[in-house]
Amino acid sequence: LVEARMRGLADDDIDPKLDDTNIESSKTLGSGVVNTVYEVTRKDGEKYVFKPEAVGRQAFQKLHLSMGLEKSQMIAGLNMASQKTAEILGLDDVMAKTSVGSHKGDFGIFMEKVPGVETEVWKKAKKSEDLPEGLLTAGKIKKLSDDDYAKVVGGLMRKANRLDWFDLITGQGDRHTSNYMISVDKKTLAVTLKGIDNDACFPAYRKGLRIYALDSDKALKFQNKLTAAFAMLYPPPEFDSRLASRMAGELMADDPGIIYNDDGSIMVDATKEGSSPLIKIALMETIGVQSVAMPDYIDKDLYDRLMELGTSARKRREFIADMNSHLSKDAATIALSRLDDAIAYAKKLAKEGKVVAEADWNSHEKQRMLAGKIRRRGNYNYPKIPKLSEMDDDYNGKGEQKAAVAYEFVTNGYFCRDIVRDIARDGWFDEVEMKK
Repeated sequence: LVEARMRGLADDDIDPKLDDTNIESSKTLGSGVVNTVYEVTRKDGEKYVFKPEAVGRQAFQKLHLSMGLEKSQMIAGLNMASQKTAEILGLDDVMAKTSVGSHKGDFGIFMEKVPGVETEVWKKAKKSEDLPEGLLTAGKIKKLSDDDYAKVVGGLMRKANRLDWFDLITGQGDRHTSNYMISVDKKTLAVTLKGIDNDACFPAYRKGLRIYALDSDKALKFQNKLTAAFAMLYPPPEFDSRLASRMAGELMADDPGIIYNDDGSIMVDATKEGSSPLIKIALMETIGVQSVAMPDYIDKDLYDRLMELGTSARKRREFIADMNSHLSKDAATIALSRLDDAIAYAKKLAKEGKVVAEADWNSHEKQRMLAGKIRRRGNYNYPKIPKLSEMDDDYNGKGEQKAAVAYEFVTNGYFCRDIVRDIARDGWFDEVEMKK
């Protein structure tokens, strides 16, 4: 309690059962640049992951992440703000439950040990032995009966959509395929899909859902990433690096979503219709993963929760209070702007008939509509990168295969990019092209 209160955190952020006196065993899971992560087992057999604040930055010294988070922000506060957001929006099913506490004298966060494996591992698994016992590989899922296959596909699509929305609302910039866990139980076909790391949520640079304020350093990085995108699409000898840099500068100057400030900072509005996909690719590379794509649909349960937050003064005050108690003033204000943007976007989808009831996710007919065109690996039938007037025709289309994966990051949500494509089988989705 003392350690938490010193950091301005609430008493109910603590799980009293995650005290060292209740922990039976502890082992190191791994060490990164910032700190060492442990797996701890409680006396009742429950397993958790413990991540301390960075060594040497304990107590009143707070961690500044490189992704644009304020220097006054602690990772414990970020993770607890994420936890509170999941509770308010009913998204506990797609987020690992998190609390704060201490272990071996270090203050930090405890996160439930989510069943399954990292999605990156799941995607690469070719046989049952590649996964923990009792879990289905993507290949095995394809061989299920139609009814069972529809159930699994629907479960994955629904949970991925809900996680997609959670990341939009919290401003998550680090949901790569090692930062969410997945499992499909062989016997029950129960689907688990949960995010496991929220250290990069609630950035101060991200206003609303898709407006990004980049300081002068990030603006320079943004231009360098754009130059790199041109170099990837049009490598030497056809395309000189100096020409790529000039093209990147000209594209930045012409893009309707970019506003320049006198101090060298820029504002990038990714909602602008005329913005180039290359701008969005460079933006993603500058500020994080899965940062500019928008879900085409919304789960009805989440929609109802958002509408309640938009109409209930009590619920809105609860959200604001939770943000204020875990985030800096500016970050809390920006978090509210993202919530309001999400409510407005959800209303727009509702008018278009794109609110999906839970049962409808399991409908074969609905799944065809929801997934749209699924672009499979080995099939490079991707939209062309828009032609730039300054480019010669000879350059257009070059490097399209290399840009394919990057293009998906800025045009699709999770269930197209990372999951459904891996389990799509012949004939199930209308627009799937199976090219070897």
